[in-house]
Amino acid sequence: MDKQGLLAAARKTFLAQGYKNTNVSQITKAAGIATGSFYKYFNSKKEIFLAVYVAENNLMRQKLMEKLTAQVDLIEGVDYLLDFIFRQVKGNNILLEWYKPELGTLLHEYYAREDAVYPFGDYLQRWLQQKTALLRLTAEQQNKLQKLMLFVSYLDTVFDSRGFMEQTEMLRALVKEYLKAVIGKQN
Repeated sequence: MDKQGLLAAARKTFLAQGYKNTNVSQITKAAGIATGSFYKYFNSKKEIFLAVYVAENNLMRQKLMEKLTAQVDLIEGVDYLLDFIFRQVKGNNILLEWYKPELGTLLHEYYAREDAVYPFGDYLQRWLQQKTALLRLTAEQQNKLQKLMLFVSYLDTVFDSRGFMEQTEMLRALVKEYLKAVIGKQN
């Protein structure tokens, strides 16, 4: 068993049971190795979870980037983005940990680091710039759009798992209506 095999076993276990209900011996059992062998690769359950989370998040974002490219309209594209992320996270015990107190802070800090590589954020900025350029938005409209993105990012860091599960549809509807108002588009 190598590190990648151990990560695959951890991913499978975390997906099935979530972080809180998983322990190192369950991961090593799924990997077919002795518990002591785990520590050749990782210092703790939290460390392996972070590695699994980053890979899982990158995979989801990569899928989203592939699908979002085909979206032509700004409003429908943003709505698609929110719907895709919300559906993916709600159905994934690994990604849902972002909204839970035990690991949420660690994950938020990891992605807030200055040296964090976050290709999706760069991609999303370019995508939004292309869409706003096509719409020829005024400086005021662009400013409102930027404030909306900051607001959504802020909510993403303060929602807990219950708030996330209960409020995502409302957030999606509010964002869509706000975008319509900003760019002056009617139903």
